[in-house]
Amino acid sequence: MKNTRGFTLIEIMIAMFILAFLSLFTVQAIQKALQTKSKVQKDIDKNSTLRDALKVMERDINLAFNYRDIYAQLYNDAQDERRKKALQPASPGSSPAGVPGGGVTPPPSAVPVQLSPEDELRFKKKDTRIWTQFIGEPEQISFTSLSNVRMMEDSPISSQAEIGYHIKACRRRSTQEQSSKCLWRRISNFIHEDITKEGEETVLLENITEFKLRYLGPGKDDEWLDTWITNERGDDVTKNTFPYAVEITIEVKDPDPKAKDKSLRMTTVAAIRNPNNKPKPQDPADPNAQPTTPIQ
Repeated sequence: MKNTRGFTLIEIMIAMFILAFLSLFTVQAIQKALQTKSKVQKDIDKNSTLRDALKVMERDINLAFNYRDIYAQLYNDAQDERRKKALQPASPGSSPAGVPGGGVTPPPSAVPVQLSPEDELRFKKKDTRIWTQFIGEPEQISFTSLSNVRMMEDSPISSQAEIGYHIKACRRRSTQEQSSKCLWRRISNFIHEDITKEGEETVLLENITEFKLRYLGPGKDDEWLDTWITNERGDDVTKNTFPYAVEITIEVKDPDPKAKDKSLRMTTVAAIRNPNNKPKPQDPADPNAQPTTPIQ
């Protein structure tokens, strides 16, 4: 007779205990993996959101637009030379510009040269008013840029625009009942006399804890400055002169209470590709000196 003996009750209980332990361990491992994946994905999303915001700012600053009518400037320089020559004292026996008649004239020191109204009109300069500006402060910035995007190919809209970035409170997208400091982007398709006000505003980034800007440009001994203003409020160095680069520092905080005050901070330097600044006059003592910015 064959032996038909099976598992004992104790053996079955031990097998069930091992199976339950393995099942519990597997479930815990899967849950931990899902939690880790969710956390990593959340960190990636935060990094991507902040990087995307910096990329938008960097592109706008890369295309900062400083218009300078070089032809009008050359014309005005030529007018200055013509007027200067016309005001030079005439040599004996000739008639100075602006003095009717001819013949012998008194010595140059005795007759001051004066221009007639017709000559003044002939030497009139062209208006060289500059509309493009760059208003950079420690926590906000406004400037003219060529970063405007046409949504339609044949749309009669220029690529130039006013761009501005500033910090202001806004409602959180996830929880409308709560608010936080937000980074706003302002854009206007028209350039106004005051480039810091007009345009449509859009929230670019939420939960801002720090937004800091610094500027590097010509004439400041390669030092980063907290302000750079090109309009009438600017000094002799920054007036009508765009900086070379802008340093942007942004720090955002995780609004989740379980994040334990976790924050993310990034810094980047956005270069202005074509400052188009007026070349500095060469130092007479340095015949090999070159302008800091080429004429465009």
